[in-house]
Amino acid sequence: PYPDSGAVRETLHLLQKIFPVRQCEDTVYSNRTRPCLMYQIGRCAGPCVSSIISDEEYAELVGFVRLFLQGKDQQVLKQLIEKMEVASQQLRFEDAAKFRDQIQAIRRVQEQQYVSEDSMDDMDVLGFAQENGIACIHILMIRQGKVLGSRSHFPKIPQNTSQQEVFDSF
Repeated sequence: PYPDSGAVRETLHLLQKIFPVRQCEDTVYSNRTRPCLMYQIGRCAGPCVSSIISDEEYAELVGFVRLFLQGKDQQVLKQLIEKMEVASQQLRFEDAAKFRDQIQAIRRVQEQQYVSEDSMDDMDVLGFAQENGIACIHILMIRQGKVLGSRSHFPKIPQNTSQQEVFDSF
């Protein structure tokens, strides 16, 4: 659940950078013999060409996306760290660097969203201001300790309405 379409677009854009899953239609995907432009710019893993990525590797990538969207980013991080360490031990340094970059990108996202380690509860934080007959109520939506989004509301209020009345009516 995302608070607005802008948050959805931002999340999808971010996902395309961190996890290069395909975005093409099935008809385009099934008729490809060479990787597309999205592959060339690093936004697609190229599952349409079997020599680039195996079905198992691609399924794992899609699994990471599912976990990430379910809010299980710690689980994704743990698996990526393990994969990075294995790749490094096997001297596959380019693969290890890709995993490292994914890990860093996920951590940057976590830093932007993270509110408190004291409480992992779901809550809505309301802020209120009123001046000269204009009011603003701002809602900060926190889920599992992370900021999911925010919204501002500007209710029309009569001239001599108290702050408590406006807040109570909301």
